Amino acid sequence: LDEGNDGVYQRWVAKIVNELEGRGVALVVPVISRRHEKAFILIGDKYSGDVFDNQDVNLFELIKTQLASALDKSKLYAEAQDFNAQLKKKINDATKELRQANARLRELDKAKTLFLSVASHQLRTPLSGIKGFLSMVLEKDFGTVPPQINTVLAEVYANTNRLIRLVNTFLNVSRIEAGRLSIMKREEDLVLMSKKIIDELQFVAKDKKLELRLETNKDVILAEIDADKIEDVLINLVDNAIKYTVAGQVVLRLIDHGAIVRAEVVDTGQGLEAKEIKLLFNKFVRGTRSFAVHTDGSGLGLYIAKRLVDLHGGKIGVDSPGIGKGCMFWIELPKK
Repeated sequence: LDEGNDGVYQRWVAKIVNELEGRGVALVVPVISRRHEKAFILIGDKYSGDVFDNQDVNLFELIKTQLASALDKSKLYAEAQDFNAQLKKKINDATKELRQANARLRELDKAKTLFLSVASHQLRTPLSGIKGFLSMVLEKDFGTVPPQINTVLAEVYANTNRLIRLVNTFLNVSRIEAGRLSIMKREEDLVLMSKKIIDELQFVAKDKKLELRLETNKDVILAEIDADKIEDVLINLVDNAIKYTVAGQVVLRLIDHGAIVRAEVVDTGQGLEAKEIKLLFNKFVRGTRSFAVHTDGSGLGLYIAKRLVDLHGGKIGVDSPGIGKGCMFWIELPKK
């Protein structure tokens, strides 16, 4: 049986034949697969004593081809098994590393949450004191202040309020992530609360030459809410509207619908695209054009607002006709 004129092959076959001489082997069928796997079919004499003829040789040629294919497949299977074993080991090693990294990240996340909570608590007390004294000065409890100084103090007061809101944001985030955010409901007048918010943010609006006003369909609208939490939500919505409105007005509108109270914050600002609205209440998300108008902001305000409204069993959303056409952020709260 021949494999061509390859001299190396011929010498290799001759060597094997010589080694088998005298061992009762009448026929040697060398097999070499496409992947260069080597084997031999060793055949003894026929029981009949007949000599092997061309028909026998053709049969062994057919068997040889099939055996060569089987050798290739066997080798491929062995290589696949080896590859799978190595891949499994690498996956297990990578999984172990990921578990360790994930555990470390959880530890860091807990440390961050604890830091935010402690830092927020530590900042809250002195800031509240500063705000209280500034309010007393602005209300002339210590006497009349010259107009020029009064203007500066009013700006300091507004910025102190913003800093307090930022601290409250971090405090709320730490509570949300620790699963400790809760509410204490009692009956409150949303109209009175909204007037307070308008008064608090009026200076910021005037500084941008914006009209800020309250509209309501009733003089008193009572609802069982956590006043501090809902006030934080409304302040955040109105403050955002002022931040991202260059000219025009911001309106806080309260509508009593019987069992439901709806609060709307309508502005003449830059507006939003539909694709932005879907993501706006996620953590660390801001509108794509917000940085061009106002670079400050944590991207957490609306995320927290949604969580606080959810805790009240309410809804929060935003509508916008499109870019440059303003926005309307709204919340709906059950009265009881």
